[in-house]
Amino acid sequence: MNLGSVFSHFLRDFINIPLIRRIYERILWNHIKNGDKPDHVGIILDGNRRWASTHGFPSSVGHNFGAEKVEALLNWCMDLGIKILTIYVFSTENFDRQHNEVNEIMDLLRTKLEDVLYDTRIDDNEINIKALGRIHLLPEDVLELVRKVEKKTESYDRFYLNVAVAYGGRAEIVDATRKITEKIQSGGKNKRNDHSLPSAEKLTYPEDKGRHHRQQNRGSNLITHEPNSFQILIYQPFWTRTPQLPVDHHVFV
Repeated sequence: MNLGSVFSHFLRDFINIPLIRRIYERILWNHIKNGDKPDHVGIILDGNRRWASTHGFPSSVGHNFGAEKVEALLNWCMDLGIKILTIYVFSTENFDRQHNEVNEIMDLLRTKLEDVLYDTRIDDNEINIKALGRIHLLPEDVLELVRKVEKKTESYDRFYLNVAVAYGGRAEIVDATRKITEKIQSGGKNKRNDHSLPSAEKLTYPEDKGRHHRQQNRGSNLITHEPNSFQILIYQPFWTRTPQLPVDHHVFV
């Protein structure tokens, strides 16, 4: 192990001392609170299964820990004045996982959606919640809950929470292209020399907002085709181990 690696491990262990971490987080909080911040942060909730496996837990425990962290993340973003948060929860490829695990994730999603319907904090903070992806692939009762949440929050515009579920960036492009083609073939307004998406096919992000993605070590097919420009922060801990303040404003300047 070289000197750089030794120092890196020492620094990581030093910062993880509870008192040092609290001081460090307070310094970071003040630094970020008063600095430039992105309008939109996108996060891949990655590493739940590996975290659970590392600690000898079943995957369901990891997914539950990861879901609980989302609430803290939303609070951090609202406290920092970050208007838009996109969380990548479940990809189209994740349907290929073991049947039991997919069912566990759907059960968890079902529970969280039911909680949101009756959580007054959503109303108090006027959080507009929208699902992104091929949501028709979700179980029927989960899809119904998604529609109820979207309907309940559709008029809110103080904060936006996009939940990418049954989502894939490539799938999104394919679906949008198919809709445009169908509209052209049916005599719709889109002409062959019109390269813009028709309004019905535009995605549900507020206009002119940058998409800033925090990712662990891969893009995971997350809306990188959407922004005019974006920057990536590589953050090493599993999502379940994310401490407060995962957003360093220097990354987004």
